[in-house]
Amino acid sequence: GAPPRAGVDLRSGDRSPTDIWTSPSTGDLSLRAGSAAIDAGTDIGLASCGSPDQGAFETCGPQSATIDGRFLDVTFETVAPPLQPLSGPVGWSVSCTGAGCGTPSVAAVTVLESASNTARLDIAGIAADACSAGQTWTVSFDSEIGELRDSARIGGALNQTFHSIVDLAVSNDCSGSAGESSGGSDGGSDGGGTDTNAASDSNGGDGSGGTADAASEGDDTSAGVDANAPGGCGCSTPRRADASWLAFLAAITTLQLRRRRAPS
Repeated sequence: GAPPRAGVDLRSGDRSPTDIWTSPSTGDLSLRAGSAAIDAGTDIGLASCGSPDQGAFETCGPQSATIDGRFLDVTFETVAPPLQPLSGPVGWSVSCTGAGCGTPSVAAVTVLESASNTARLDIAGIAADACSAGQTWTVSFDSEIGELRDSARIGGALNQTFHSIVDLAVSNDCSGSAGESSGGSDGGSDGGGTDTNAASDSNGGDGSGGTADAASEGDDTSAGVDANAPGGCGCSTPRRADASWLAFLAAITTLQLRRRRAPS
């Protein structure tokens, strides 16, 4: 017959079943963190995350993490997708250093349909509801209070848990600077957004004529309609008077005075 395969003798040393398996008393033989069976198996051609583990289960860990806007994606190496975030945001935490971090926390966890080995964390509490380019982020997961598993379905039911993650570095794919929303809604961050102040001004009509560049230079071209303008003409009243407007007012006033003085 074939020679015995080399490996770790799980019976050696001062080990108990609970040092190796998650809950042997209930039949859960998935591997607990620090189990001697991790990376102690022999490669027989089956899928594994690095060196194969002993037993039916295979432990895997995170590969990378990125943040953009308010969403932080953690991608795992796994031989049995999809991920199952059974505890939702419980056990997850994030850390941010830099301007505009706010007080970030994990509000929800979902699995991407397009990448079933990626957990998407919805981050609440960021200033302006979006991350910024100059910030540094890390993400952690505590498997003692949270539960994230694969879909191995060993024995038709059991799945391997993912173990704790401590301060995994996050790639920053954010745009904008601290205090700005990512879409440039203030109309001045990238020159491409409309001036929301002009659009919302109650005295400024629909504000459709004002651009971010015009607003930044102080030239307000989006005049609104003022029914109380001199002469009751319903003329456009800019929010900042200029020389041409003053000349127009003077001409209207002179014309009215001449009409009043003309003999009947």
